[in-house]
Amino acid sequence: LHRMVGAMLPGDLWILGALMSNGKTALLMSQLDALAEMGTPTAYLPLELSPFDLRRRWAAWKLGLDPVAIARNQWDKLPPGAQAQHEAMIATQAAHPCVHFPPDRKVTLAGLRKWIRAAIDDFGARIVMIDHFHRLDFGPASSNYRVVVTDTVRAIKDLAVEHGIVILASAQLNQIETNPLDRYFPPHLKRLKESAGIGEEADAVLMLSRRLRYTPDAEAMQLLRMGHK
Repeated sequence: LHRMVGAMLPGDLWILGALMSNGKTALLMSQLDALAEMGTPTAYLPLELSPFDLRRRWAAWKLGLDPVAIARNQWDKLPPGAQAQHEAMIATQAAHPCVHFPPDRKVTLAGLRKWIRAAIDDFGARIVMIDHFHRLDFGPASSNYRVVVTDTVRAIKDLAVEHGIVILASAQLNQIETNPLDRYFPPHLKRLKESAGIGEEADAVLMLSRRLRYTPDAEAMQLLRMGHK
């Protein structure tokens, strides 16, 4: 990835765009794990899943266990001793000095400023992850929602510069209902939800998509559009 797009540098804002369930949290958690292994102080703000659920998923990945079975507490579908191993891994990760999750999941821009400042002061955070940007509390809904979103992402970029940290935020994309294979094609920057300013303010934007195993023929595409396949 560094060879393709360069390294994340202090003051950078990176945006990770993808459709729902198309890999945003998986990539962020993978990056979090890598940073933890390197001893890089990282603050992770989960606005979609709770810190508890993320730790359960993270521990499952580290142990090579099925995270879906663990999320459903289906321990009988996992190898013997998996539950004890999973609980021990969660305890190990919870004590990790370089990874911190905040307790608050409803965060305004002002709250984000305070949390980042505290993360820097308390444990020297160098990376801040926001999962995901569109779940921030932008205040009362208004006709100027896009302007508010643009102003917020600009303020987040300023926070990265001010504190000399990297901020990595995931962002939702606008759906294209007419294309049943939408999630399998690389999306364009204009697909970032609500505001072109998100892409304009970022130093780098990574857009995720799934990969087709094969290209459907015309008949298969017609069945897909009709909802029969």
